[in-house]
Amino acid sequence: MNAFDRAIAAHSAALQRVAGYDVVIKRGVRVSGTIVGVLSSSTHEVFDEAEQIATKVKFSDWLFTKSELILAGKALTPLPGDLIVTTIREVERTFKVVPIERRPCVEPHDHSGLMVVVHTIEIC
Repeated sequence: MNAFDRAIAAHSAALQRVAGYDVVIKRGVRVSGTIVGVLSSSTHEVFDEAEQIATKVKFSDWLFTKSELILAGKALTPLPGDLIVTTIREVERTFKVVPIERRPCVEPHDHSGLMVVVHTIEIC
């Protein structure tokens, strides 16, 4: 691990301590162990081809340390339809993993790929 990677890892650990939430990722009946994620939001323009209009949509983005994404003992890459479940201010909240327009639902956060951003929408 080079100096840049160590800095990213330290940044990730600090973010998780200060702003992290314990979450689980559900894929069908399978559930991950507890993972710490940092919630943020982003707004993207989504084009409705049927209506021929563009709409700005707010997405809930989760930042994870890639190596912590594990399901059934194997590396987990979230897929569209997976659910991220957490409790925020004593209220359980569920987020559905979704792609944004022509972008994937999971994107690298940093050049080394140590952290990933998972795009979601809150469903309840």
